[in-house]
Amino acid sequence: MELKNPGTPETHNGEARSPDTTSSNQTSADELRAEETSEMKKWAEAFKVEKPIPQDLLPILSKNEVKQMEIVMKNMDLKT
Repeated sequence: MELKNPGTPETHNGEARSPDTTSSNQTSADELRAEETSEMKKWAEAFKVEKPIPQDLLPILSKNEVKQMEIVMKNMDLKT
């Protein structure tokens, strides 16, 4: 059984990869993740549900009763 050096990145055929390729792949993956996160944040800010919040959902949204009331009041403002 051949032991491999865990610090050496290898391709599927056993050849050594250059560290630059791994670094650039990680950078592009990070950039893609940041772009997708930004798009999701924009969507979340624009997304509004024009229905009242069910009372049984409030404890899930917040444990604090004051915060729950704020959520209800904010939801009421959306309907007017």
